[in-house]
Amino acid sequence: MSEPIITKTCRICNIKKSIDNFYKNKRNKDGFFHECKSCHFENGKNWRNKNKDYASLKRKETYENDKEKNHNYTRAWRKNNPDLSKQKRHDHYIANKDRHNENCKAWNKNNKFKRIACWINQRAKKFDINGKINEEDIISIFINQKGLCNACSKDITNKFTVDHIVTMSKGGENTPKNIQLLCHFCNSSKADKDYNQFLIIKGLKKQE
Repeated sequence: MSEPIITKTCRICNIKKSIDNFYKNKRNKDGFFHECKSCHFENGKNWRNKNKDYASLKRKETYENDKEKNHNYTRAWRKNNPDLSKQKRHDHYIANKDRHNENCKAWNKNNKFKRIACWINQRAKKFDINGKINEEDIISIFINQKGLCNACSKDITNKFTVDHIVTMSKGGENTPKNIQLLCHFCNSSKADKDYNQFLIIKGLKKQE
């Protein structure tokens, strides 16, 4: 029976290293790559730099072929490495700040309703409020209100705010039934007031 391999010499850097510095490769007799991990990484990096378009295409194909598996792997890695994950995101943002900002602007412009739904859900989660809304919910409410503020009937086609009829601070849930779209002025005036009381104060409803 052959003795286990403890060290190996890298064919690229010609440095003798412990076997932990080599990736496993069943196709080789000793079960490891001929180059050490550092050289293996540099080789891959150099190849990707020389073949950027092809490398980018292959990454996208690999990702699309098993999207759910990749999502689960990424989520698990971020959960197990929160500090490193945060630092990597920060470093990537600093290195690609202009592109990141341009992408964000483009996404926000093309996903107006989805962006608002995400923001509302984040606020609800922060305050531990039940319920969740999505892009379709806001679009449906917008259509039902015919693009008008639900309080003063002002046209809100270009700009509107999402209001919880019963405010979250008073136990209102983050569900479509508790959501209405208001103009900025009405939402600011209403704040955490009772909705019917707000309408009466604004003269938009007669007191019964």
